Amino acid sequence: MAAEAAVEATRSDKRRLSHPVVTEPKEWAGEEDSEDEKPIERHASRSFEAREKRLTVAAVNLQDLSEGDKIVGDHEVAVVQQQKEWKDGEESEEETHSPDRVAKRASESFQKRESRLAQGAVIRSSFCESEASRVVSFEQASVRQAAPAGSSGDRCSDRCSNMCVVS
Repeated sequence: MAAEAAVEATRSDKRRLSHPVVTEPKEWAGEEDSEDEKPIERHASRSFEAREKRLTVAAVNLQDLSEGDKIVGDHEVAVVQQQKEWKDGEESEEETHSPDRVAKRASESFQKRESRLAQGAVIRSSFCESEASRVVSFEQASVRQAAPAGSSGDRCSDRCSNMCVVS
């Protein structure tokens, strides 16, 4: 056992020599903060001060409201007594999931869609008619201007793909 203790003592001496222990001049608790931590502390203190300011303003506003009776409370709401519990109530036709209800809903959706499409078609046709008359009159004016005097060709002199008829 003494031999083992001697071997262990030499091992610990070797460890101490390979890893020297350095003494610190003072405790870490008394050490000044590093420069890296100062922005974090400033941000935290600003956040805390802003929060305190918001809470103070909100508390003052709430106190002013309660003193002036400006808060609308439940005392203005009418409470109605129910005849029976909701779970005991019968389901309405809208709440049932029958095939007739699904077909009715699909039919209503189809009718609304058809109505929207018909309204769009009326608007589009009235718009297209007014635009078409304006475009035709514009084309006729350009054909008259572009056609040389005495020209007897079937197309205008612009040679566009509109196939303008010169009269």
